[in-house]
Amino acid sequence: MTLVSQASYAVLTAACELLVYFIMGGVVPFAARGEQKSFAETVCAGYIVTTVLVEILCLIGIRQGLSLTLFSYLAATVLCIFMASSIVLNFPSVFRGTSAASGGIRFSFLLFLAFLLASGCAFLAAVLPSSGDPGMTIARMTSDLYSDTIGLRAPGSGRTVTAVAVPDFFSKYYMFDTLVCKITGLHPMTEMKVVRAAVTSILSSMAAYRIFFRIFDRSVPKAACGLMLALTAGLFFRTPYTPSGMLYSQGWTGQAAFASVLLPVLILTVLVLLDNPGNGRAAALLIISGTAAVSLTFIGAVIWLFAVAACVLPVCAASKKPVLLLLIPASAIIPAAVIIMDLNLNLIPVA
Repeated sequence: MTLVSQASYAVLTAACELLVYFIMGGVVPFAARGEQKSFAETVCAGYIVTTVLVEILCLIGIRQGLSLTLFSYLAATVLCIFMASSIVLNFPSVFRGTSAASGGIRFSFLLFLAFLLASGCAFLAAVLPSSGDPGMTIARMTSDLYSDTIGLRAPGSGRTVTAVAVPDFFSKYYMFDTLVCKITGLHPMTEMKVVRAAVTSILSSMAAYRIFFRIFDRSVPKAACGLMLALTAGLFFRTPYTPSGMLYSQGWTGQAAFASVLLPVLILTVLVLLDNPGNGRAAALLIISGTAAVSLTFIGAVIWLFAVAACVLPVCAASKKPVLLLLIPASAIIPAAVIIMDLNLNLIPVA
């Protein structure tokens, strides 16, 4: 494939992944019944739902000893069922009610925002493929693809693995990308370092925009200005210790997705609950996000325990609804269980 065809294929794959997230977002949307739905919030919710679903299917596949081919059929079938259900149940109203207004923003300003976002994606596509990294994730994906197994081959040596550490057993965020490579034939390097990094950047921008939108009294121009400042800061003022540093240097990793997508979505969920404490759908999304944290990175399980408590407690105080305190243990139970397992188990048998 030529460079142009590879780039076109990567762009098409990224667009298809965002479409899958958008459809899956109808399963657990942010908006309560009767509320106007947001395209950005729907895509972010779909990303979390897809991550959790593939994580569960992957763990089942490992325990049952499924080959990667059978796992691909299983995951694709389940995802198609969920997407079909989402379309049938939600999307007539979603397409009529999805918010896409520009709210008085000048076209030149929108063009500049698009330029900033495209510059970030182009930076990722140009720099990350040649950047140095441990390569463990891509090595695992390649081992699974060539051996037609799920986590049973050690990267590099190719020997069969009989037991793995607890963090490696549960952090399977890359299995969705392995599934994409299996179906499309895309190389793992292209999928992770170009497509995944760009999709993570877009999801991060969507979450940031909706946060600014809700903070600035649903003012689209103010939210767009906030996103412009966030994108500019991310491109030009990044350090190794900030989420933007991870996003623009290791955008394919689970740590980058956790810091740049999942934590902003947590803040966004809290803002939704502040507006409507009775929004059960946002509460359900908050609960399953704990499993997504474990899937993205093991350290995310530790951070999530403190992050969800720090975000939910102010909502309880502001809304004067102590029942919302139940969201903390409900969302933290899976991360806490994984941490306890790691403290008590050295390895988990997989074969």
